[in-house]
Amino acid sequence: MSACEPFLRSSLQKYKHPDVAKFDVLNAITIFGDLVPKYDEFVFEDGSTKMLVLLDGTIPVTYQGKGYNIPILICLLDSHPNSPPIVFVKPSSNMLIRPGRNVQQNGKVNLQYQRKWKYPNYNLLGMIQMLVIASGEQPPLYSRPQTQPALTGGEVFGRTK
Repeated sequence: MSACEPFLRSSLQKYKHPDVAKFDVLNAITIFGDLVPKYDEFVFEDGSTKMLVLLDGTIPVTYQGKGYNIPILICLLDSHPNSPPIVFVKPSSNMLIRPGRNVQQNGKVNLQYQRKWKYPNYNLLGMIQMLVIASGEQPPLYSRPQTQPALTGGEVFGRTK
């Protein structure tokens, strides 16, 4: 028994399919060990809130031969697995979101896998794997440009007088 199982059993008790949701979460965190399950309030786009199981952490992505850890938040709706998870990339203070075909300006992920979601052919682990692939092709985050200190008048080409 995983150390997370009692937590998940308790957190998922109000879900329509708690056993399937627990199985999905355990499979995902076994492969993606940096994802940590939480039971927390999730705020929807319309401002409403609901206590839901979230996976918070990073996924490993390779882009142009270099490895990166992309911070994400996955929200499992209480109708899981009949509804796709809601996913956001979570930039740290030194990162910015790069909107594209899979990520909106607010960081919400919109994969084709989510749009075509149909249980039992689609599951949480498969969605995370597709996110890893998509993020390797088109990274959802990039480093915030370093700000240069303002010139005070005493500097000439980066040197002080």
